[in-house]
Amino acid sequence: MIHRLKTALREGGKAVAHRVRSRPDTEFQQAFIRIIIGLAFALYFTDRDVLAGYPEHSTWVVSLMWAFVGWSVVLTLLAFLSRKVSPVRRYLGMLSDTAITTYLMAVTGEAGAALVFVYLWVTLGNGFRYGIRYLLACGALSVAGFALVIGVSPFWQVHTGIATGLMIMLVLIPGYTLFLLKQLYRAIAQAKAANAAKSAFLANMSHELRTPLNGVIGIADLLRETPLNKEQQELTQVIHASAMALHRLIENVLDISRIEAGKLTCVEEDYDLHYLINSLIMMLEPQAHRKGLLLAAHIAPRTPFFLHGDVQHLRQVLINLIGNAIKFTEHGRIDVYVRPFAELGRTWLHLEVTDTGIGIPSEMQRQIFESFTQADASITRRYGGTGLGTSISKQLVEMMGGRIGLNSLPGEGTTFWFEFPVEEQERHPLRELLPGRLRVGMLAGPELAYRLSDLIRGWDGEAVPMNAHASSVIGMITGSEMAPDAMVVERGMLGADPVQFVRLLHDSPGFGHFPVILIDPDSTSHEDDAWMKAGYSAVLQTPVNPTLLFSALHEAASHKGLPENVVSLAEHFQARAGRTRLRILVAEDNPVNQRVMRGLLEHAGHEVLMANDGEEALDLLAANAGQLSLAIMDMHMPGLSGPETVKRWRFMEKGHLPIIILTADARHEAEQQCREAGADDFLTKPINSRALLDKVALLALPGKDESVKPPAGKPRRQGSVLDESILKELAEFGGGLDFVRELVEEFRQDSNRALQATRQALAERNYGAWKEQLHMLKGGASDVGAQAMAEACAEAERIKPFEIAQALAAQRLEAVSDAQQAVLDAMEEFLARQQSALGL
Repeated sequence: MIHRLKTALREGGKAVAHRVRSRPDTEFQQAFIRIIIGLAFALYFTDRDVLAGYPEHSTWVVSLMWAFVGWSVVLTLLAFLSRKVSPVRRYLGMLSDTAITTYLMAVTGEAGAALVFVYLWVTLGNGFRYGIRYLLACGALSVAGFALVIGVSPFWQVHTGIATGLMIMLVLIPGYTLFLLKQLYRAIAQAKAANAAKSAFLANMSHELRTPLNGVIGIADLLRETPLNKEQQELTQVIHASAMALHRLIENVLDISRIEAGKLTCVEEDYDLHYLINSLIMMLEPQAHRKGLLLAAHIAPRTPFFLHGDVQHLRQVLINLIGNAIKFTEHGRIDVYVRPFAELGRTWLHLEVTDTGIGIPSEMQRQIFESFTQADASITRRYGGTGLGTSISKQLVEMMGGRIGLNSLPGEGTTFWFEFPVEEQERHPLRELLPGRLRVGMLAGPELAYRLSDLIRGWDGEAVPMNAHASSVIGMITGSEMAPDAMVVERGMLGADPVQFVRLLHDSPGFGHFPVILIDPDSTSHEDDAWMKAGYSAVLQTPVNPTLLFSALHEAASHKGLPENVVSLAEHFQARAGRTRLRILVAEDNPVNQRVMRGLLEHAGHEVLMANDGEEALDLLAANAGQLSLAIMDMHMPGLSGPETVKRWRFMEKGHLPIIILTADARHEAEQQCREAGADDFLTKPINSRALLDKVALLALPGKDESVKPPAGKPRRQGSVLDESILKELAEFGGGLDFVRELVEEFRQDSNRALQATRQALAERNYGAWKEQLHMLKGGASDVGAQAMAEACAEAERIKPFEIAQALAAQRLEAVSDAQQAVLDAMEEFLARQQSALGL
């Protein structure tokens, strides 16, 4: 009970502190001090000896003071509950403070002399908190109030010398404060101007660097698609990696300028935490491997992974922290840990990046999050870098509503940690399935293996029992035929130390580095950490929690890399069959960028018309009206800029030509300017080849191709139309031929509804609904033995996002429809034969 009370008080205190800190001004603090001063003087005047010389006023003064305390509480509550600045509340507070001070000093004589300092508190407090205007207003009220006191109070009329001195004080102190505030504001304005100039310089420099960098990255992309020998491939990879490193540095510089200008915004979207973490590990692992370092991620199974939030900035923070860990670690390992916790009724994630590197001295740790700061100059000489990564990470984490810190010992290593609140996605049927038909090997006892196999099959996975000794299993799974995507092992079935088993597995030739999940009924947190560092991806206790098992297996599935339906760059370059050849106008004044754009688009099978400026682009647009599929324009061209060219063409054109604007200016204002001009999309340089080709495929596919009816005919199928043995088993065990007849009718209705929904998804280009409906059709077909239909559904599921707008998608759907009709015909024939055999 006491513990719960303490927890509630602590959480409540955090909530109050957070609310106060989130206010746009410090009105709450001023109002809270008003309560304290009011209480102090209320208690002071409650003492009968204080007002013994003024019996006619004592009762009224005490009542008035307690009323003032109540009024102060009201103002404080209003300031706490409101999230907006209120000048009315400020002036009400100022007036009530000076009014009650003036009245009390006028009627209490020497007993209220100490109240003169309340005038100073009101004047200076409001002036420092709200600015010069409030300083002048409060100063005027205080001088006028004290002048009134001198005019009506016999005590102050007798002590004119003291009164005069205090009046001079009430004028001089606020006056000198006014002088200091003006100097302070002038210095702040100069600092802001200098900071704005620095930010503008950084933004302009990053903009200028992007243009040549676009050529380097684009040419490297094109080179990697040409036939190269091994040495040439390595050199091209070095060019591409170095250019991308420079790109990340430019992004860091640009982010600093955005943050300092207050223009960096959060873009929230759905993401898969498992795939995010493991894709980053896969991307950075080669860097760690070249230094002989082990890089691993450990995600607690209870961690929610279908999240909604600012994934781009989360990715940037992780890249910065992991990249720093690799840079400053000469030997050992780097571990990334992720676990959830609850705070103030919300789910938070705690992430750690731990290394065995050089460490950071305690006296330098407080400076490590400052821009352009490293522990000492020798580090810069030895390891390189700008010191921007940690500073940007701190500001990005705080933008996400989180906090960041570090623990470090020189010579032993460093742990950078950060935590932030997360929002989970809404539940979705497809998210309750394991992606990619995950193949899970199981080394477990019969009872546990049966239960886990049932769960895995229910999640659309494949359970592969391995009833052998641990050493035999290692030999089995290192072969290509038996290698699973993940493995679940029960500790009691190993017959060896868990650490020894997983190390032998990892050291085995041909091991594919798939995740291994350990099931242990008696594990402790200390053992869990040791086993995960040894190589296990997760440790679960018995009885196995299905939610935690699904999470561990889903994390394992993310190790498989890109899903089948994600489009690779090579596919974009080479996939010409089944695609319309597009005619694309490119307006670009830079010769290198012209070559890059022409190479990318022609490799993708498109025809390119090139314009050197906006005027030439308008001429080509007019000359080829109705013949172009899309236009791509640079934002900053000599003469007519990209946005101005778009505006003029939108005024001239009769239909609507999709237009993409490219620019090295990554600011939000640039994108807004382009969209207001009439551009359909906006991409920043250096151009991501995949992103550009995705935009082209999405925007420019002509409608006439979408309505082309695919050729009729039966789909090519490897499996049989109908496995009649399944229907016979259903008739035998399910209640006879009538039961099968009902099942066939139910299948007919359900599959017709799903096909109709799939056609609607195709018409609306709704890729998510397309996948969901096809998955339902595939499951229903498998249940009744319609193998050919299930295969046709699987083929249609493999459609990639950009292909849903092409004739190929319609052809695949028609194949599913043909397969369904063939299955229904085969079912009717089966029922007729069975009915005839029974003499019905």
